Parts: sequence; structure tokens; C-alpha cells
Amino acid sequence: MKRLLVLALVLIPSVASAQGVGCSSPDRPLVGFAIGRSSPYFDVSSETIDPAGGSVLVGGGWQVGGRADLSIGGPFRVRVEGSSAWWEVERRTYDPTNGQVLSETSEGHVSVRQIGAQIGFRGGRAPVCWYVLAGGGLYSLSFRDDTSRQPGVAITPGMEFPTGPRGRLQVEVQLHIINTKDQPPVHGSSALATALVVGWAYRF
Repeated sequence: MKRLLVLALVLIPSVASAQGVGCSSPDRPLVGFAIGRSSPYFDVSSETIDPAGGSVLVGGGWQVGGRADLSIGGPFRVRVEGSSAWWEVERRTYDPTNGQVLSETSEGHVSVRQIGAQIGFRGGRAPVCWYVLAGGGLYSLSFRDDTSRQPGVAITPGMEFPTGPRGRLQVEVQLHIINTKDQPPVHGSSALATALVVGWAYRF
């Protein structure tokens, strides 16, 4: 993740030479891609994997996606986005006498796909702008033989930097709340995920 942030800083040119509109003004459509690291917070269902003999943990993984941003008047914008993430699943066994970890074994990964739309607004002082988006979508979580497709909501605060007359660099934090309804492969009524994402978009 540190490498992604370093890359972001390298891509940002001198803002003094950037050409663009004000943060609160309507802008041209943006289409681009994003990559980052996603971290989930939930337990795997015992119907999907037997936790006997240790504990089953879900860790973070890479997230990639594509997005399109459209101004709908003044500072307001709409985003349509699709993304995929891969969360590592690990089994740990412990020494019963002292609780120390005896082994760590990979059990595969949870494959996550999401498509959704968000609406929000952009502000700040050009050429560097901030934005906040909120919305929802459909999430698909698959692990081994179990797949759950459920709705969820997303909140995305971020910063936007110019990379020339047409390019935009977007650095953002994403929060996803998925209504899993205690359906395998997830144990519990909801699953949370956060992501730190760096994206680049072309301004048409």
C-alpha cells in the first residue's frame, strides 16, 4: 500500500500548471480504473469450513475495479463502479498449553465482486479537490462451494488531483457494509470491508 501512495505522489504534476474547472463546477465525464488493498471484517460460516482444531481467519487482499464519474449539476456527481477483491482465508492451530500458534495454513480465498452506484458532491480549492460519495449495490461473495449475493451500502471519501489536462488521480477510502443475512460463506447478519484505493481516470 505504501508503494501505491508513493506512485500517487510521483504521478501528481505541478498543480500550478494544471488546467481544469473549479471543484464545485460541473465537469466532463471521467472513466478510469482503480487498484488498492481491501480488508474484511467477518467470520466464515461453519457450514462452509469446519473450524475444529483451530481458528479460521479472513485477511485482506488486492482489489481492482473500473469506474465512471458523471457530473449532474454544480458540485454533484454520480459514480458507477464495478470491482473485484480476493480475501485470504487462513487456518491457525494453537498449543493447548500456552496458546502459541503452532501452524498457519492457507484455506484459499473469498472471491468478492461488487457493482453499484453512488451519488455525492465535490468541493475544495482547484486544482486539488475532495469528494464524498454514498450509495449501494449488489455484492457476490464466493468461497469453496458457497456463493452469496446480497445488497450492501458504500461510503467513499476521497481526494482528486490533476495529472495533466485530461487525467485525474483519485485517492480514496471505501467503506462497504454488506447485508449477508447469515448466509454461507459468511457467519452473521452483515460483513464489513474497508479499502484504500488509488485510481486514475480520463476526462473526456
